[in-house]
Amino acid sequence: MADYPAVFLYQSLYSYALPTKIQGVVIENIAAPEYRFANISDWYIKTKKVLQ
Repeated sequence: MADYPAVFLYQSLYSYALPTKIQGVVIENIAAPEYRFANISDWYIKTKKVLQ
């Protein structure tokens, strides 16, 4: 009786804002804040090629 079973009824939501120029971001079902960078290698910013 000293140890009661636990039922978690709440899971915190993590919301992140990114500039619209950053593409390739997929942030779904983040279990921990550090998971927002799980696919950072796929992120990119579309730029123009400039000849010098």
